[in-house]
Amino acid sequence: LGAVLANGPGLVIFDARYGPGETVDSPATDEDLHVSPKETNALNQVIAELHLEPRNRKQARDALAGFFQDKFRYSTWEGLGRGHKNQTALSRFLLSTRAGHCEYFATATVLLLRQLGLPARYAVGYAVHEASGNKYVVRERDAHAWCLLWNETAHTWQDFDTTPPSWVKAEGDRASMMQAVSDMWSWVVFEFSKFRWGQTHLRQYILWALAPIMALLLYQIIFRSRRRQHAGAQGASGAAVRSEEH
Repeated sequence: LGAVLANGPGLVIFDARYGPGETVDSPATDEDLHVSPKETNALNQVIAELHLEPRNRKQARDALAGFFQDKFRYSTWEGLGRGHKNQTALSRFLLSTRAGHCEYFATATVLLLRQLGLPARYAVGYAVHEASGNKYVVRERDAHAWCLLWNETAHTWQDFDTTPPSWVKAEGDRASMMQAVSDMWSWVVFEFSKFRWGQTHLRQYILWALAPIMALLLYQIIFRSRRRQHAGAQGASGAAVRSEEH
């Protein structure tokens, strides 16, 4: 998977490799079941609302996916809501506002799974979705957070993203009207940097383009040199003839 990361005024190009099987992450431990006591009350209320059973992995995945999809909305701003002023930000998200950005969805999902006895981790990265030819553009606003759920049978971590898909459009709507100009400028600077540091074939193309010009200049130099030599020889011959006449 080839990608170009557009971040601020510059670009970074990279290759990412992925595939099925075990990940480089360490296996689940007791730390992947830790839940802060401050959050247990809100977590238990949601578990009771969804009638979730402890350590039932399939039920938890299906129920939580539907719960966050149907009863929550994506928002770049998490308001205070109508909850008690002593509520934590996560409790307010789960019980009151039910709106927030991906960090809230990922955190809530991780802690709900842990409260059910299912090892889970919080993951961050980028969501790749914007194609550009045979590559992808990954922007700063594509930064994302999601949950990793431990699969005891496969002995690996599996992605479990409960953030509503509408987050991609919501973030895209915030893009600057000058994005196309910014992208073009970033591309020019990036290509120049690659040329400067020899990370592109552009130099080779330029040399091939200059080859005919260099050949023409060389021909002109040789042709003019021979013409001057020929003119000089004719001049010397004429002088010798005039000398003999005298």
